[in-house]
Amino acid sequence: MSPVVVGVDGGGSGSRALVLDGSGRELARVEGPAALVDPLDPGRAAEVVDRLVRDGVRAAGRSLPLDALWA
Repeated sequence: MSPVVVGVDGGGSGSRALVLDGSGRELARVEGPAALVDPLDPGRAAEVVDRLVRDGVRAAGRSLPLDALWA
């Protein structure tokens, strides 16, 4: 199976993840809540990114681990 890479845009109003195969072909695109790092709860942003990646990989019909992640 070809490599799987994910790019994440963790914005303050919402987040997006794009899942691509090794040739750059889009496999899935998902959206989620804001992933802005809050100094009072920094782990929340990591949880959002984790969920986005998992949802995107599942939507692409692939499985972890990834070959690369850009966030």
